[in-house]
Amino acid sequence: MATKISYNTFKKEVFNKIREKQKNKLFYWSLFDHSTWEEIDQPHCLPKFSLGKREVFSILQISPSIKKLVKLDKDGFYKDFVESETLTNYLLSAQIKQKMKKGLKGNIDIPNLEKRVFPDIIIKETRLGRINIEIKRLVSAKNLFDRVKIEVIAKIRQYKRWYNKFLLIILFPSCQGDNPDRVNELIAGYYVYEELMSQKNTKRNVLCACINSSGNKHTLNKLVERILNYIKNNKKR
Repeated sequence: MATKISYNTFKKEVFNKIREKQKNKLFYWSLFDHSTWEEIDQPHCLPKFSLGKREVFSILQISPSIKKLVKLDKDGFYKDFVESETLTNYLLSAQIKQKMKKGLKGNIDIPNLEKRVFPDIIIKETRLGRINIEIKRLVSAKNLFDRVKIEVIAKIRQYKRWYNKFLLIILFPSCQGDNPDRVNELIAGYYVYEELMSQKNTKRNVLCACINSSGNKHTLNKLVERILNYIKNNKKR
């Protein structure tokens, strides 16, 4: 089933009507998909997906458009919109645009966003020009090197002139029993992937973050702050 929810519809009917805590809750649950079970050896460490599904639907059904689609195929909608990267990308794009303050400008490339192609998000007309963002959602570091090499670096090198300003964002949702601070400390070292993507006269960076379902430290807002700092603090060339 096609998602059939445009970015602008999502922004108008969901994003603009919910609180920051609800946005973060949606963002957290959007970081899991069916492949999660294949990436981790101890499924009991994962959060309760049935609970997450109920929480997500309780928030999303504020939208009349989504409510209609849920009635038609609840499981199909969840798989296509939530477990895919669509909800993740819509939320991050909307939050970036909302948090851009005076002195920072830019526009989301909505057609690219809705096509669900590489890269996940393009921000146009920033002070640095076009910024490309690719997101990887992980519950473990298993096969991370190969995934970055095949799914990201190969595409950057294929179209290298388009990707001089590039952010690879690696997101680890906290799981049952995790200490989010400790997880964040562990993944901080993944900046080493910048070396694989490096090329002269480019601004390619890696941002790694643990995302928690609640609290104020490991959130969608904190991630967006880091993205905006990248735009603000990098020098033009």
